[in-house]
Amino acid sequence: MNADAVTAIISTVVAAVSLLVAYATYRYMVNGQNAVTTMDSTFLRTRHELKFARSHLGSVAKEAQREHLLAEDIPLLVRSGWILSVPLPLDAVRLDWVEPAVPESRLSAVFEPARRVTRRYWTRSNEYRDTYHDVIERLEKPDPRLFFNGSSFRLLEVNATTGDVSLEKFPVTLTFTAGRYFDALDTTDVLGYETATLSLSPRSRDAARMMRGRYRTWLGSPFDLQRRCGIPGVNTLTIRRGPPVPTFILHERNLQKVATSQGVIHVAPAGEFQPRDLSSLAGVVDLDLWNNVMREYAEEFLGLGEAQGQSIEMQQSRRLDEVMSALNDARAAGGISTWFLGIGMDPLTWKPEILTVAIFEPEVFDTIFQNIVTENDEGRLIFRDVDSRQMTPFTESNADSRFRDRLLPAGAACLALAWQHRSKLGIRD
Repeated sequence: MNADAVTAIISTVVAAVSLLVAYATYRYMVNGQNAVTTMDSTFLRTRHELKFARSHLGSVAKEAQREHLLAEDIPLLVRSGWILSVPLPLDAVRLDWVEPAVPESRLSAVFEPARRVTRRYWTRSNEYRDTYHDVIERLEKPDPRLFFNGSSFRLLEVNATTGDVSLEKFPVTLTFTAGRYFDALDTTDVLGYETATLSLSPRSRDAARMMRGRYRTWLGSPFDLQRRCGIPGVNTLTIRRGPPVPTFILHERNLQKVATSQGVIHVAPAGEFQPRDLSSLAGVVDLDLWNNVMREYAEEFLGLGEAQGQSIEMQQSRRLDEVMSALNDARAAGGISTWFLGIGMDPLTWKPEILTVAIFEPEVFDTIFQNIVTENDEGRLIFRDVDSRQMTPFTESNADSRFRDRLLPAGAACLALAWQHRSKLGIRD
């Protein structure tokens, strides 16, 4: 066989091998893309379930963890002393600070073991490194003004007296360190997604199996805050004393605008426990519950953006300072009283929830919130009459049953406890 023939055979073999490699690569890419598309479809279907069936999922979670419930109308998981027998002035809650053990650049890596457990719910192999917030951002494209990795206060420990709270200077101590919002989304809020995933599986329809997901099992206890980032929600029931009668206000969270707890009703204002400047690592300087509540009032009641470490107009920043100054002055003069009701964990997500109530004298409320909005960046405020901005009467039926089916557990707990302690809070029927 001459050299030309050998060269021709080799060229033919090389061409054939190249075609086979190209075809195999094509099939791999097609199959891979199909797998990713399938996983994306499954993710969106599960998120849809979480959005539209959250009340059902929450009920399942509550039923499966009844040993951690205090009472039927306080649907949070608690330990002894976490829900107080009498409300405490907000300033009687001690907030302790622990410096993070690692620098900010390594903060997220601390939770990589938790992310490894959950990642299999939306990836087809270990080669994909998407986290829960990555997939939400990629597929749902939430508003970047509301969905970003803001600095936050991570709860580490709750110490509460089990005796007479009146005998203690600080009956409740909450210990915090630095955290980031996406770490909480990836390691705490993701528990809701896991339960929604199991609810869609024919093999996991009963409550017990829905609450035995691999990640929840790996975490072990709702009260162990070492393996996950638990950023508390600060939930404030706002009551205007009257006349003619005490009233309160609720908030409906928009399905399209927010990435968590969509379509539910909640007390207002409510938000993550975060510093004013969300661009830098949270520190002890801004570790203050009332400051957090005031910023949420400005945002949810008056439509002002919070200082989020992003570009903010000077005029809006001045307006925020003015609102906070007015609230501070009114509180110092006795026109606003603020109370701590307790703390617990949401049964579905194990998110820590701080429960507070703010009681406004009518003239103070009407002056500070004379330009109260009907809608804000996250949803709409619920009024008895929208045109007159008349709020809902604070009655037993309204506090207990009217909104029960759609209320977040923390909101339901705030309403139940405020009604239970209405005499102590100075609210008359």
